[in-house]
Amino acid sequence: MMKMTLQAALKDAISKVLETMFFSSLEFTDAPLPEEWKAWRRNRVLACRLEFTGPLGGSVTVLVPDLALAALAAGFMGMETREVTEDQLTGTMMELTNMITGNLFSIYDPETVYKLDIPRIIPVQEDPLRQDRAGSTVCFLRTTEGPMKVTITK
Repeated sequence: MMKMTLQAALKDAISKVLETMFFSSLEFTDAPLPEEWKAWRRNRVLACRLEFTGPLGGSVTVLVPDLALAALAAGFMGMETREVTEDQLTGTMMELTNMITGNLFSIYDPETVYKLDIPRIIPVQEDPLRQDRAGSTVCFLRTTEGPMKVTITK
């Protein structure tokens, strides 16, 4: 059986997690759409990183504007967006990153064991839409709730 590319496996994992666990519709974009992605600059952006080891070593980083994350958290927990607390935001962000990463490797290479660290919230110190390091796998997407960016760095 031929392995999927990392990009295809990442898109599949993101789709499965967002559609089944967060009840969110999404579409992938090749690059950030200027008008829609102004949310990165208007709102606070949360970032979560999960490092992994195995045949591939690196990290998965998920970036989501806080308003979009609040809507995702509310859908995930079955509550109103205005009721979501800061702790629930960060908890949802870590769980989202964990689910995407776990699904990624079960799709990409189901026969191999990867060790996943604990996801952690990291500071966003630069423009989230900057160019990523060569060799990174990047997915920009638009969800019902807002934009997201997921990056795998090896």
